[in-house]
Amino acid sequence: MPYGCRLMGFKTKVLPSIEVLRADGHFCLGFEEKGSPRSEQAQKPKRLKRGGRGLVV
Repeated sequence: MPYGCRLMGFKTKVLPSIEVLRADGHFCLGFEEKGSPRSEQAQKPKRLKRGGRGLVV
């Protein structure tokens, strides 16, 4: 499964941040670690839905 870097526009068989480290000798400045799914859900604001009697949270 290939990995891609949208910032620099390339695909590779290994993580792009590792490929940048191999090629450049420096850590990728565009790398952002993904958070765990539970922590992301806790940070998302609640969406408002329209119900039959107005807005429902």
